[in-house]
Amino acid sequence: MEHILQFAINIDDDTIKKNIEQSASDKIVQEIVSTVKAKLIGKWGDLTDDGKDIIKEAFEENKDEIVDKAVNLLVNSIKNTKKYKQIINEALEEAADDGK
Repeated sequence: MEHILQFAINIDDDTIKKNIEQSASDKIVQEIVSTVKAKLIGKWGDLTDDGKDIIKEAFEENKDEIVDKAVNLLVNSIKNTKKYKQIINEALEEAADDGK
């Protein structure tokens, strides 16, 4: 008894191309990340001299913005304390009493 079997193979060139491109892209990104890490962080996890220089330069270039953000965080933190709210309420009450 003979049987006839048919097989169809569908090769999606676009999918294969996208997978190859994604794989290559992922590999390149990983190599770049590894190279940058090696340049900035020593094998014991400490910063290299280049890493220190880059961070120092970034801080110097952005110090005004860093200080402004730090001040705003500190002010907002203080404003949320009970002591701050108590002092403000007392000052408002004194002002109201002085106005009478």
